Amino acid sequence: MAIENARLAEAQRRETFRRRLLDQVMAAQEEERKRIARELHDELAQSLTVLIRDLETLTGAAPAGPAGLQEQIRETRALALRILGQTRRLIFDLRPTALDDLGLLPAIRRYAQHRLEPAGIQLHMDVAGEVRRLPPQVETAVFRIAQEAITNVVRHANASQVHVRLCFAPDSVALTVADNGAGFDPDAVLAGPSSTRCMGLLGMRERAELLGGHLDIESQAGAGTTVHLCIPLTT
Repeated sequence: MAIENARLAEAQRRETFRRRLLDQVMAAQEEERKRIARELHDELAQSLTVLIRDLETLTGAAPAGPAGLQEQIRETRALALRILGQTRRLIFDLRPTALDDLGLLPAIRRYAQHRLEPAGIQLHMDVAGEVRRLPPQVETAVFRIAQEAITNVVRHANASQVHVRLCFAPDSVALTVADNGAGFDPDAVLAGPSSTRCMGLLGMRERAELLGGHLDIESQAGAGTTVHLCIPLTT
């Protein structure tokens, strides 16, 4: 009996250590995301903006230049605009400023619109409870789980509609992301060979469990997918 208790205590100690380490790793990742996003904005995005303005000025200043010059300038400007758009999307994916400045609801809404509308997927979003700011680690976890769920819809679901629901209760926050797409077998994905999708699902569950929450994924072929998250709030 004493040996068994010692084994259980050791297993619990190791699990506690693992969770603390994972929490530190995720926090470090978020800080690195912030740093990279800030540098991309301050350096690359700003430089591209200046380049685009200079090309616009050059177009107006040299209307009668050598043959083909105007076309080259226009093509270069179009390329710079595309790169600027890609850079802004990358910055948004790394760390949307709305999450830090405005909170969870605006950040999720903007990200959902940002990813779903270009894919032609209709977004339905509703909120329950009193919308308020939550502890930073909770907002980050809920946003990242929403981000992964929405990204999976775009990449895998072949859906035409997505319903996102955010519920603020006095002692918890809950998120539901449901689509009408192709569906899949979550257990088979998690048990199968390592893949981006598998790692994404595992990451979602780890984030939820680190904060004492739980994540449920309901899906079957032809019946869409529903991701439900609930995280308790300590007072």
